[in-house]
This record gives sequence, C-alpha cells and structure tokens, in this order.
Amino acid sequence: MKRLVHALTLLILLTFFTSPVYAIQSIGEIHVNTTRVKTEKELVKTATLIVHAVPIQTSRAYVKKGREVNYVQTLQVKDVLKGTLPHPTIQIVQPGLIPPPKKDDPLLKIYPGPLFKHDYVFFLKPIVGTTYYSLVGIWQGVYPLDSNGRTIALEEGFRVFDHLTIAQMKKKIREIGES
Repeated sequence: MKRLVHALTLLILLTFFTSPVYAIQSIGEIHVNTTRVKTEKELVKTATLIVHAVPIQTSRAYVKKGREVNYVQTLQVKDVLKGTLPHPTIQIVQPGLIPPPKKDDPLLKIYPGPLFKHDYVFFLKPIVGTTYYSLVGIWQGVYPLDSNGRTIALEEGFRVFDHLTIAQMKKKIREIGES
C-alpha cells in the first residue's frame, strides 16, 4: 500500500512539474506571427505542414486589444503535401478585426479574418505551446483552388505556385525543398 501511495504521489508531481509553463490559457492570448517570408524557398522551409484542405468550421475568441480578434478555423484535410498530419482535421488561428477591414484597407494584409469554405492549399506552422497552426506569411501561405482544381497565387503569394494542380504543387514543393 505504501508503494502505491508513493507511486501515485510521484505520478502527480511528475504531471505537475512536467506540464509546459508556457501553455496559453485562452485563444485570445495567442499571438499569430504575421511576418512575411522573402522567397518561395523560405515559405516551403518554414511550413512544417502543407495541406490541401477546406475550412469547415469557424469560431471567434476576442483579444484584449479593442477590435482585434483571433478566429479559430477547423480544416478538413484532403491531402498532405508536406509533413505529418496529427489528425484528419486541424485548427488554424487567423487574426482579424471587428468590424472587418474593407477590401482596400492595408490592415487586411495583417488581419485577414476567417477564410470562406473553399478548397485551398495551406502552408502552416505550429503555434508554440498549443495544438493550433497558423499560416506562414498570412496571405503568402494560402492558395485557393479554381473550379478546375488549380491553385491561384493571390497578390501576396508566389507566382511559382500559380495555376498548379495538387500533384504539380506537391512536385514543386518537393523540388524547392530539395534545392
């Protein structure tokens, strides 16, 4: 009996002292890195997970500063182009504003808000201390697919990833990653 008490005490202490002290308590406290990358090679290298996915659910958590909010979007992954998928669905955190910025407002480049339900290729990196991911370079890390299943490089995106099928995108990512 004494051994059992010691073992349980040890287990409780190990659990308490090995829990990460940097764990974020609220989605509203998460800081999403909005730093842009300089090249497509840096985009591929920085992304630990690149997926073809569709946002299927969105929620909002308020940040302490006025209009700023963090949106959490659940992505249904259709294909993995780089990395290892922890689950069939993953969650990304997107910074946004309430009310959202107008289309021509430069704040939209930093605070994109949630993405519409649509097929995309996402370049993702984990948010330290959480189970969430964020887009690499915000708009640089998202490539919508057109009606023919080909990528669209948005204004902030890299042209090398424009008008590619998923198979071509996989090949291009592999080529860039190996160079």
